[in-house]
Amino acid sequence: MTDWIKNSLAIIGSLIIILFISFCIGMTTTSFRNKVYDILDVVSEKQATEQVMGYLDEINELNNEKQFLINQIALLDKTNEVQAKTIKSCEEKINDLNKQIVELTNKLNNVYKNLNDATLTFKYTYNNISYAIFDDAGNYVYHTGILDTKIAATNCSSQDLLNFVNEEEKVIKDILPKSANSSYETSLYVYDFYEIGLQNKTFGMDIIHDGTYSFTSNTNLSAKILLNGNQIDIAELSTNLNNENIYSYSVKFEYSVNADNQITDFTCKITITSN
Repeated sequence: MTDWIKNSLAIIGSLIIILFISFCIGMTTTSFRNKVYDILDVVSEKQATEQVMGYLDEINELNNEKQFLINQIALLDKTNEVQAKTIKSCEEKINDLNKQIVELTNKLNNVYKNLNDATLTFKYTYNNISYAIFDDAGNYVYHTGILDTKIAATNCSSQDLLNFVNEEEKVIKDILPKSANSSYETSLYVYDFYEIGLQNKTFGMDIIHDGTYSFTSNTNLSAKILLNGNQIDIAELSTNLNNENIYSYSVKFEYSVNADNQITDFTCKITITSN
């Protein structure tokens, strides 16, 4: 091998070593490292964490804005021409928020692949019913709602259990039908709950589904009570409870809908177990 070739290779080798050392030194500085990440389309652990937190804040803010609009719709009378236009405007805004939430959720999922210790875990789905309350004269008072059991059963005394069951039956047999027959919104919303683990911290995130299911005057409503696996009538419940026992109960909404997202059949199932 001639001397000029040897000298050329030595020079090239030296340049490579110098460039490598310079690169390593540069990677210790934030600005240089971020520039490299941008060029290579790589996100650092710190950047990914900041992105996740940013997306979470945005998603929660959009969900809050969406819930505010849902609450506004519930207060409006759809038979009133002016209020009906407001309802339509709110619904259009909700659809736009849904798209933004889906887009941000997809971005959130993509960032997770760059985080070694991050977890995104689906925990459960739950339902929320919104309905109107009227006074004895039939005047609208306010909107409220009930949830089915998210994850854990509730422990209580026999008397507290009876009070709860009686209240649920009142909602199903009296309050909910009255609301469904009114011009005010009577709806069921479905939520997914996710648990996010990041840097030894846990965050919760509720994502509301796009679809809203409406109760109508034709919805078949019923309550179903299971005590230790046996179905009983609510009138029999008090005679089958022991005042000395502690009971646990959970609530599950079972329903079917038609093509117009109207609830055709709805059952509030209360499962009770003696401890």
